[in-house]
Amino acid sequence: MADAEYIPVISDPNYTGSVWFERITKGISLSAAASREKLPIKVFSTELGQINFEDMPDVVVITNGLQEYVHSAVKALQRAGKQIILTGLEADYLGDLASCVTTNHRLDMESMIQYLVGHGKRRIALVGFREGAINDSNYRRAAISAARSLGAPIGEKSVFIWNNMLEDTLNEFVRASGSYDVAVCPNDSIALSLVNVCKAAGIDIPGDMFVTGTCDMLIGRYCDPSLTTIQIDFEKIGYETFNVWNFIRKRLYARALLKVMIPGKLVARTSTAFLEVPPQLHNKPTEEFSSDAYQKKVFFTDPLIQSMIRIENCLSNRDELDRKIILGIMQGKSYETLSEELFVSVSAISYRRVKIFKDADVSTRAAFELLMHDNIGDMSTDILHG
Repeated sequence: MADAEYIPVISDPNYTGSVWFERITKGISLSAAASREKLPIKVFSTELGQINFEDMPDVVVITNGLQEYVHSAVKALQRAGKQIILTGLEADYLGDLASCVTTNHRLDMESMIQYLVGHGKRRIALVGFREGAINDSNYRRAAISAARSLGAPIGEKSVFIWNNMLEDTLNEFVRASGSYDVAVCPNDSIALSLVNVCKAAGIDIPGDMFVTGTCDMLIGRYCDPSLTTIQIDFEKIGYETFNVWNFIRKRLYARALLKVMIPGKLVARTSTAFLEVPPQLHNKPTEEFSSDAYQKKVFFTDPLIQSMIRIENCLSNRDELDRKIILGIMQGKSYETLSEELFVSVSAISYRRVKIFKDADVSTRAAFELLMHDNIGDMSTDILHG
């Protein structure tokens, strides 16, 4: 067995532009740098037919992405005799084909349902879940199970499955919204999209309806209302991914199969009226390694989700001055006014503005303002606190 010269990471091109991919790969790099080998990451993010799986090291990492891409990558690596680690995805549905490092979807969603029911929210709808999406399915099963055990069962008609167009599903829920007091969504992108549809329909969040998500996107912190969510440490997921990769590659003869689950943390914000999170929900145990030795395509291409991802990419890794510029733009201030208020030159404002707009995938101020206003409404001054 030849020793690995790099850490191979296969990623769907649709996923590599996301903040989550950036945080996971950063965690892998930090963990690798802290080890004796100090191996670099090599990302393969092309059509699978263009990748030579045979020449890869014996253990390969796969990130999240379109369900078809992930499945095809697993099959190709299996044919090439490679050990597989999913990062950010659970591997249960693959049987004994892959190890995984991810958040504990079951525990996270159980905590959310306990929190809501504990505060009297018993008419629960699950909104925007994809039938074939791996993580969505795990969250959906956990929510139904937890709600049933707490005496607030979620019936089949209370699960609003997203099929082809997300907006259609959200509008379907809005028409039935009078029967519910809370909408639980599988991720923040869906939840924020739902908030916007509810606003347009005159539904007040949180007055008429609570809305929750998962993964703690920056947009959810800065929008109005700010979003209650599950905070997931993607960097830690990446950090532990390298540790699992390193462990397996040194013990290939044992064909170790590992599962590392990192529980998230429930964060209460405006969309659930800042109701208190019981301390015990923050103290769920992390599941240890278990071994003998030790999503559908439309998610990434739907226009509502694309807009959320563009905003998230824009807000990510912004420093304090950038955030002040963004807030000023959203408040309608001229660049000259911002220059005077922030004590920097107009050219410095312009330089940073170009980078901000590029990350949001827009070229004009009008397009930027439209993107932000249509998707997150008024920008909260919380953005100034990072």
